[in-house]
Amino acid sequence: MIPFSFSRQFLLLLVGLFWASSSTLWAEQFKGKITSISKKAQVIQLKVGKETRAVKYSADTKWVQASSIKDLIVNDSIVVDAEPGQAAKQIERKVVKLPKGWLIEREELQQLLAKGQATMIDSRPPARYNEGHIPGALGIFADHLAKDPSLLPSDKNALLVFYCGGLTCGLSPKSAKIAAKAGYKNLRVYSAGMPDWKKAGLPVEVKAAWLAKNLGSHLVVLDAREPAAQQAGHIKGAVGQTPTQMAALDQDFAAKKLPGDQWRLPGLADKGALVVVYSDQYADPAAQYAFKYLKRWQYKNPAILAEGFAGWEKAGFPVQTGATATVARYVKKLAPGAIPVAKFKSQVAAGVTVLDVREDSEVQAGAIKGSIHMPLSQLDAGLAKLDKTKPLLIHCSTGVRAEMAYQTLKKQGFKQARFLNETININSDGSFNIE
Repeated sequence: MIPFSFSRQFLLLLVGLFWASSSTLWAEQFKGKITSISKKAQVIQLKVGKETRAVKYSADTKWVQASSIKDLIVNDSIVVDAEPGQAAKQIERKVVKLPKGWLIEREELQQLLAKGQATMIDSRPPARYNEGHIPGALGIFADHLAKDPSLLPSDKNALLVFYCGGLTCGLSPKSAKIAAKAGYKNLRVYSAGMPDWKKAGLPVEVKAAWLAKNLGSHLVVLDAREPAAQQAGHIKGAVGQTPTQMAALDQDFAAKKLPGDQWRLPGLADKGALVVVYSDQYADPAAQYAFKYLKRWQYKNPAILAEGFAGWEKAGFPVQTGATATVARYVKKLAPGAIPVAKFKSQVAAGVTVLDVREDSEVQAGAIKGSIHMPLSQLDAGLAKLDKTKPLLIHCSTGVRAEMAYQTLKKQGFKQARFLNETININSDGSFNIE
């Protein structure tokens, strides 16, 4: 027979184990890569394996390796601890660890680059490199380097500095380890990478050969030279905008006290558009000043043509003569599930159901007549009110939350849902304009 005191202790132990397990029965931990962030809705969208998931956060969320949501960016890898239907208890940014002595900060890197004492290696995929990289950097994708270390410069004593997509990106550490194994002696990693470089407002460049293959409506080319030079010859489709003209626009924006999202090039409302600036040479003040104005106007992806117009012309790429365009002609590439502006307008007019996922305070200023209001943060609870069998148009104010909602609805079987990936302004009478 088991002594009473022993059996009682054993029973208490079992009860304790039960409560410990039951308290975490519904808790979940998962890792994913951020695809978008909505600070208004306090929602992060992640790619978890092949799935897309939305995670709520709140003032009670604990942050690890980050002070707040302000430190997180798209493509960051995070680990989330949460319970279904609840805001995350903890979000940890998975910062990649480096061997001692490899880390280099931006300030030291800039000093080395100014003295010509470092060779930059961009470890990101070619598409990322081509759309903008640190001036002078070599584009050597980490996966390509793994197959062929001879892609690196021949001098194994030269200082090589690797960078990629930020603190959670493992491509630059991977490249540096490959280089070390191949016998390179002087290696550093700029862990903060491209996001930090761009946040500091520093210039990035694109190559003429890539631009020549990608001219068209999905990017904007800006000629910062004087009108006479533009008339004599310019890149096909370029918009003429000198620093003097941009300064005048800048003063006008400030005088009118316009919000930051309305400080823009004529015809270019999309602040995520790639804008390639050029003068005769990369280092010309005209190109550098134009780049700074674009950054000041909150464009996220301006870049400077590395070879300048002189290099473009020398390479035999197409040149036009006569006046440049005065207004940008830009067409955003539609993401999967996005709807063209004209079709959105026609379907609204035809009475297709509209789902407004903005917050309550935004809707008070105006909403499309007949639309269903369901804030993104409350979408899961309201799905039963929506008809899966009928077309559905989703919008927010800029497209970020609308795309998040689309991903959630798609996962739940809403096959006819589409979202507006544009800035929309709605008046108190229900009328609207899309920029």
